[in-house]
This record gives sequence, structure tokens and C-alpha cells, in this order.
Amino acid sequence: MIRSLFSNLGSQFALFRQYRRKKHQKKSGKKNREYWIRLRYVVYMGAFGFASFGVFAIGAFLRGYNTLGSILGVVAISAPFLGSVLFDIIEFFSEHSFGHILWPSGGETAPAHSVGESLVYNEQYEEAINWFTNLAMSDPSDWRAQWRIVEILEEFLDDPERLAEERNRLLKTEGVPEGLWIQTAMNLGEEWKKLGHQDRAINTYKGLLWRMPEGPDADEVRRRLAELKVL
Repeated sequence: MIRSLFSNLGSQFALFRQYRRKKHQKKSGKKNREYWIRLRYVVYMGAFGFASFGVFAIGAFLRGYNTLGSILGVVAISAPFLGSVLFDIIEFFSEHSFGHILWPSGGETAPAHSVGESLVYNEQYEEAINWFTNLAMSDPSDWRAQWRIVEILEEFLDDPERLAEERNRLLKTEGVPEGLWIQTAMNLGEEWKKLGHQDRAINTYKGLLWRMPEGPDADEVRRRLAELKVL
């Protein structure tokens, strides 16, 4: 029984190491949006750990528990690194159980997406896209399936035209959260511009302005439209 337990822990650790290597591979030499979100959470966790264990260490020294204080001091100094590892562990188990921790791809529908996620995990990206496409067509209200297609294309496949088309399809899917819809439209407008489809970029930005006529994002959209000589 103990041997079986250690064997299972060993296999989980091996999967985690493989997962972590994939997550930290550089994509096209640029830091994408997910990188900065992840960095922010790691900084928060590291700062919280440093402050918390630092206070405990000072308290231990004041009470004369020098050994405990030293241990807590080392933990406090190591907090940023521990925060990074802890975030990866949380994300690893979250993705395997519920979907993506930063952009929820699972949640309530995680069991329905398990086959597609298995294909992604086994690097069968085209098969995964086909699977999620069939799911999205059979259940138009499952916006997470369409968003997962966008994620797979963005992360693993180099096909800008196809990625833009799938983003455009996501914008037309019912139930997409407001923040995700806005970010998708912003990315799509930029992609249409890079692909030379100026008219499609303009239409995307105008749709954004119609949906959110005020605010910082609206100002950014107007700036982009001005660059396209529309405003």
C-alpha cells in the first residue's frame, strides 16, 4: 500500500514537472497576457508570504525561539520562489480538475471537457480543436468550448488567420463574460490589422465602441481607429 502511494505521488510529480516545463516555454520570444497575469499573482503570493513569515520570525526571536525564528526567516526570504512554485501547483491541479485557473475553461462544464483536455495534454492539438469545435456546434451556449479553441490555437499552433477567425466566432457566442469579450475584441482588431484586413479591424473596433462608449478601453479603441485614419 505504501509502495503504491509513493508510486502515485512519483507519477504526479513527474506530470507536474512536465507541465511546468511546458508552461514556462517561451512563445515567439514575447511575454503574453497570461505571463503578466501569472507574474502578478506570483508577486502577490511572494509578498504576502514574505511579510507573514517575516512577522512570525520577528515574534519568534523576541520570545527567544532563535532556531524557529531562523527557520521562519529563511522561509520569508524564500517566499517569492515558493510563491512561484505554489502558484504552479495550484494551477496544475486546478487545470486537471476544473479547467484553466486564469481564464476558466472548465468550472461547471469541466467533466464535459475532459476528453478535449486529455487530447491537449497529449499534444494532439488538431484533434482537440476538432473535438471542442463539435462540442461548440452541438451546444452554442458553451462559450468555454469556443474559448478553449482560441487558447489552443494561440498557445500551440502558428496560424494567425485561423486564430483571428476563431476569435471572431467567440465574439458571436452567447454568454461570453464582458471582460473576456472586450479583451478578445481588442486582440482581434489588432490581429486583423496585422493580417492586412483593415476593414475587418475597423468593424471590430466600431463594435467595441458601440458596446462600451466610455472608459479607458474606449479611449484606446479611438486611438487605434485614429491610426487607421477613421476618426
